Amino acid sequence: GLGAANSLLLLRMEKEGVLAESSVVIFDHSFKAVNDKTYCFWAGAQDEVVKDLSNEIKHSWPKVISQHEQPEVLGHSRYYMVESLALYERTQRLIDKYPHNIRVVREEVEDIEEEGLFIRLISANHLIEAITVYDSRPPEIDEVISTTVWQSFQGWKVQFDNPVFDPEVMRLMDFNIPQNDFTQFMYVLPVSNNEALVEVTRFGRAQFDEKLAADQLRNYLLTYNETYHVLDVERGVLPMSQNAEQYHRSTRVISTGSRAGKLKSTTGYAFKNMYSHAKELVLNEPTKKATNPLFGMPSRGGGRFAFYDFVLLFILKFRPHWGKEIFTSLFRSKSTEEIFKFLDEKS
Repeated sequence: GLGAANSLLLLRMEKEGVLAESSVVIFDHSFKAVNDKTYCFWAGAQDEVVKDLSNEIKHSWPKVISQHEQPEVLGHSRYYMVESLALYERTQRLIDKYPHNIRVVREEVEDIEEEGLFIRLISANHLIEAITVYDSRPPEIDEVISTTVWQSFQGWKVQFDNPVFDPEVMRLMDFNIPQNDFTQFMYVLPVSNNEALVEVTRFGRAQFDEKLAADQLRNYLLTYNETYHVLDVERGVLPMSQNAEQYHRSTRVISTGSRAGKLKSTTGYAFKNMYSHAKELVLNEPTKKATNPLFGMPSRGGGRFAFYDFVLLFILKFRPHWGKEIFTSLFRSKSTEEIFKFLDEKS
């Protein structure tokens, strides 16, 4: 696949000077020519991820409103937005730069087999033998307890006729909308004084109905009491599960993206984890393969953060209406930067 995880892997390969000497085949049945996702992350202005993706970053915010109505200044970090189309277009330019050693097959992989020294990739019209495979296909989740909790969302890019936003201030997790026995909230990410991505998100075992999500957005935007136009719509569903990691019996088939457990199960944030994983794979692959037979196996262990995620997911499954109280209490008692550190599993 050529979503965010493997796009970041290719960009890291070029940065480290190994792409020019590699022979690469990319399987992806879609053309990635639309802006189907918005990736967000927080980081310091001098962090490597910000410098590497400076041209793809659509906007960033130094201030946030969470449960307090007054904007809070993010002292050591900013909240960044990358539109998926910008990342896809950069990856396509990279592919075009290496026409002799990168080949794209517009088909789905139907099977992956280990055959002697090679990994065999089988699609409808192709059979490719490779030394190493990076597999970012969506995982098939075998939930241990009950059914999977989903993060389902719908976002509208809106443009108002008059200025209504401060482009320096984003709104994070606004719970002042009907909960409907789920955990539901709004994001508002302004990119100018009259244009923003406004997104409604649900945590729950039942996914957001498209019409109901649109009604929530429409009602929320009415509070601005201004005329607006919808420029674009994005929808998505992410599994909120600690059982998403999958790996092949061969250590030469390496999972990436959500298949590698890089999507944090309780929030859906994954971009920074995928960026770090790509760096790790490119810089450490030769030595790890030689010394560690488990290279490419699941990377997420236990520990207290895994326990915290387990508890919250358990609550979201069986007491989903508690989510609003839990999150609002957290944001009231801690600064947003402390919460970001907690979500990065570094607090």
